[in-house]
Amino acid sequence: MLRARYKLSTSYEPVLTSYRRVEELELVLASPPRFLDGPAQRRLADAVDAYRAAVTEKQKLIESVKYGSADLNELLEYLPGAGTALARAASDRGDHVLAERVNNTLQLVLLYNMTSDEGHAPVISARLELLAADAERSDSAPIRRRLRTLITNIHRLLKVKPSVDGLLASIFRQPIIEHENEVARVYYAGYASAEESNRRFRYLLDQGQTGISVAFDLPTQIGYDADAPEAMRFSALYMPA
Repeated sequence: MLRARYKLSTSYEPVLTSYRRVEELELVLASPPRFLDGPAQRRLADAVDAYRAAVTEKQKLIESVKYGSADLNELLEYLPGAGTALARAASDRGDHVLAERVNNTLQLVLLYNMTSDEGHAPVISARLELLAADAERSDSAPIRRRLRTLITNIHRLLKVKPSVDGLLASIFRQPIIEHENEVARVYYAGYASAEESNRRFRYLLDQGQTGISVAFDLPTQIGYDADAPEAMRFSALYMPA
């Protein structure tokens, strides 16, 4: 997504992978595994629904970013050439102050696009006011017209760029991995007592399960110290499968 935002890639294909994974997951889970009892099957259905909802929301954000990025990229294709040509035209007429002001503003706009620092925006706006005053003072109709067009498009960029960046931040905040992990937890869970584990093993074997996988010291396996407070919750989340 970031590569597409900064024109390093023309394809959004990688960001659509998780959406297809949900569709594949739903096909696989159309018939719930026999080793899952009724409550586990309901947990699985809820986890898949939450996963689908999160991915759908992410998909909507992706579409918004695609449209916003297209608008932003159009501006970025126009501004460098238009600004450079305008500065050259002003210099040819002997207005070196205007030429330097256009070049400096253009450089700041391009720097602003490459950063997340919104502190550049008010500085750019102040420079646009100076350029607008220059346009009013210019005795060249073509210079006035080109300056006003340049100013209008930079104002557009000041609106579009933070909007696109905000959408990107929202995409990265989508808890897709957490939902994937929740689906996996339904398969890979554990009971705290030997009696419950034994009951679960017998149920699985009665349902036709031919092998049982047991995870010992599960918190340590997934990166927690066995006595860490965070590790305690896994005793209620995981069951043999």
